[in-house]
Amino acid sequence: MAVHVPVLLVKFGLAFLRYEMRRKRGVRAFKKELRAQNMGREHVNLLTKSYQSAGSVRSLINNIGKGGSILDLARLG
Repeated sequence: MAVHVPVLLVKFGLAFLRYEMRRKRGVRAFKKELRAQNMGREHVNLLTKSYQSAGSVRSLINNIGKGGSILDLARLG
């Protein structure tokens, strides 16, 4: 059992890094699209910040720790 722990840690670490890279690319694409729609800078920044925080692993974990469900993503941010 203890032999598998390092392997799991590496796998979870790599999965987390992949998730964060995809999330970062998605946030950039979201912000680029908002700018392309000629939206004001304040609105772009506010919406981008909200969009970015919705996929935050820390927010997801905190939400579950407070008795919420991972399916309650709409309430995050």
